[in-house]
Amino acid sequence: MSDKLFFHPFHILKASPEERTGAIRILIRASSEKEDRQGEIILKSAYDDPEMRSTFKAQGYLDYNHLTDLIDKEIREKRPSAAELVELQKAKSAAIIGSPEEIGTKNDFPSSLGIKEEGLYIIGRLFPGNAFVEEIRKGLQAGFNGWGASVSGFASPNDVDKKKIKKIQLRKCAIAPLQEVINPDTSVQLLKGAVMLRDLYKSNFEDSFPDNANEEIYPLKEYENSKINSIERKLLGLSRLIYSVPSIQDQTLNQIFTDCQSLVKTGSMDLRTSAIRNYLQDNYSFDGSDLENLSDTIFLQLNGG
Repeated sequence: MSDKLFFHPFHILKASPEERTGAIRILIRASSEKEDRQGEIILKSAYDDPEMRSTFKAQGYLDYNHLTDLIDKEIREKRPSAAELVELQKAKSAAIIGSPEEIGTKNDFPSSLGIKEEGLYIIGRLFPGNAFVEEIRKGLQAGFNGWGASVSGFASPNDVDKKKIKKIQLRKCAIAPLQEVINPDTSVQLLKGAVMLRDLYKSNFEDSFPDNANEEIYPLKEYENSKINSIERKLLGLSRLIYSVPSIQDQTLNQIFTDCQSLVKTGSMDLRTSAIRNYLQDNYSFDGSDLENLSDTIFLQLNGG
């Protein structure tokens, strides 16, 4: 087996997903243990199920004001014609405005969900160009705090005790005007550069929020913002340098391969693609297809492929 790892084209430090796609990164306080307008309470422990969280990470989405539920109901009950069905499906697609973000895992829990004292938090990305998203973005950037959230899913009768929901199968989360959501003890906020940099060093989303997260997320003085912006500019410059010089890419990729090989040999890391994927994600901030392709390549090399 050769220790030389060939993988072209590739770049190690990329622009953030927000820079590449224009996505809008948000923090949602999606649920709390305060009684909602229907007299129900969803306990924080209702979100503990790892399988449910994994399913939400993979398949869940954000919609605008539960429009997807209304459209699904109309499709079921009204038996629309083919032409009407096409229009309803288009409307449903437009009502899906974002998704939970995957920013690393710990103990197999999707880190796009976090449970704090105040309730359930979701980190998500809103899709650029969507008409609903643009209105939400304008409001958030102008300092408007009138957006709230509403979780959507189902619970079995055994998981409900006197209007207290003990377990929920979370499927999606709606963003809507605060006056229209079922639980007004929710919120939506923009996440900016300060939080992005912290994500590079913290793989556990549940630890990434201070105790006063419900008051203000990462209050930073002006000089701290300046320092962070300077670091981000340097990272972007380094990313461009690595991308433009193939020999640097080769050296970096071979070093990553050597690190993985050493961890496997010493027993510090299992020879599994999931273990390699987590290592690359946590230590090098890979994501998307780059993460999948490189972890598969390294696995095959280490496995004698």
